[in-house]
Amino acid sequence: MLSREELLTPQIIEDLSRHAVEAYPQESVGVILTEGPYRRLTNVAKDPERFAVWDTKEFDPLYISGQVRALVHSHPNGPNCPSGSDMRAQVQFGIPFVIVSTNGTGCLPPLAWGDSLEPPPLLDRPFMHGVTDCYALIRDYYWLERQIRLPEFPRDWDWWLHKGVNLYDDGFQRAGFVEIDTQDVRDGDVVLFKIRSEVTNHGAIVVDNCGRILHHAAHREPWDPTRRSKYDTLGRWKDYATRWLRYTGAT
Repeated sequence: MLSREELLTPQIIEDLSRHAVEAYPQESVGVILTEGPYRRLTNVAKDPERFAVWDTKEFDPLYISGQVRALVHSHPNGPNCPSGSDMRAQVQFGIPFVIVSTNGTGCLPPLAWGDSLEPPPLLDRPFMHGVTDCYALIRDYYWLERQIRLPEFPRDWDWWLHKGVNLYDDGFQRAGFVEIDTQDVRDGDVVLFKIRSEVTNHGAIVVDNCGRILHHAAHREPWDPTRRSKYDTLGRWKDYATRWLRYTGAT
């Protein structure tokens, strides 16, 4: 697997950041090539200040020939996290995606995600919706600890506030989990919670003989480097628990 440091070399970070600033207030689009530098592409979106659509005449020959290592676009004025459409496109193309957020004068450090990249450490990772959030922590735990690849569920920030959207309750069976009795919980099981929400909106891994959980709690922002993944006492969260789940295999 490719590390983020191997993907985002100092020169590539400089090149894609310069492109993002120069394109502002429009979204920049580019690719990181497998052999060579960052290459700019043309954004042909009808509303390029809100969307990034690459020119297929430029992109397709590179992608089909296997020359594209990652697809890059900017988020003018944020947010510093992927949208649901960004996540769906990443899953569709199966290559890492990179976002660089810019205010037109500078850029935040670029964000890269995708299953072909090495996951960050499970503990003390900063909160970034869609990349290092509570479900991403569960996915990475099952990959790193059990070599099980759970499906991705592309999602927008504050999806739990959207009527008819219930990603955890609607998706756990598809991900290979079954509901279990609270008396049968063991390490590695998943517990779901409702936290100030009408739908289940948080998940955690049970650890340490069911005395603690490993989780990544959000607050009010889609990107918050002060919110870190951590171990927490299970008891203080039990009142919010809605389901206890065990992985039995994808159906």
